[in-house]
Amino acid sequence: MSKNLRVELIRKDILAPGDVINGFVYYKIFKNTQLRAVRTQFKGYEHSSWSETLPTNSTNADSKTRTGKFYQSKDRKLFKYDITLWGNANEGSKDKHPIKADDHRWEFSFVIPSDIPSSCTNKNGRVRIVYRLKAKVEKTFGSFDSKAFQFVHIAQRFVVDPSTPLFWLSSEKFCLLSDEVVRLEGCVSSYVVQCGESVRIDIIISNAGSMRSIYGLKIKLKQNWEYGKEKEKITV
Repeated sequence: MSKNLRVELIRKDILAPGDVINGFVYYKIFKNTQLRAVRTQFKGYEHSSWSETLPTNSTNADSKTRTGKFYQSKDRKLFKYDITLWGNANEGSKDKHPIKADDHRWEFSFVIPSDIPSSCTNKNGRVRIVYRLKAKVEKTFGSFDSKAFQFVHIAQRFVVDPSTPLFWLSSEKFCLLSDEVVRLEGCVSSYVVQCGESVRIDIIISNAGSMRSIYGLKIKLKQNWEYGKEKEKITV
């Protein structure tokens, strides 16, 4: 990763599928030189890693085959977009172009796909959904290319199904807390909540006829998203 190359986003908050991601690639050149191209890439992928206990080629004192723990990993691409900011549009071309010593800046723009899952990672980091921006300066033959990375956090909008009312009532199980009916009503302020917005939920508990107190109330919002043929449930 080069210190002279960096990627900066105009919006640095959490983005949502369907949003436009804008930013700049900065590259400082100290003397006139020749380069093949400057490119940027926006990529989303799923990463999984695990360990397996497998036999090895060695044996122990009892002539039994030793086993060892081997670590495996695999990525599955969700999407990948490439933009040539300067130089050869053909990535396989080896043509060189002169570029002056200066602080160079190139602007880029990508549209985030609308059908992708949210960024996430499990507790031990072995399963992740990652979205990454990469800037790359392709130099002349025999020189290492310069690279810079910027990770993007993407979260699905919380959407309430418009076909269902924005309120719900207490269940029979909840009524077991008292000797008479206890009524619970909840109301969500909006069908669609944008990233970064707060979710307002009004709760009304009618406990006029009960002889027992209610000591706690737990609220949980869940979002279901579908990607391809797989359905996942996310707790917000």
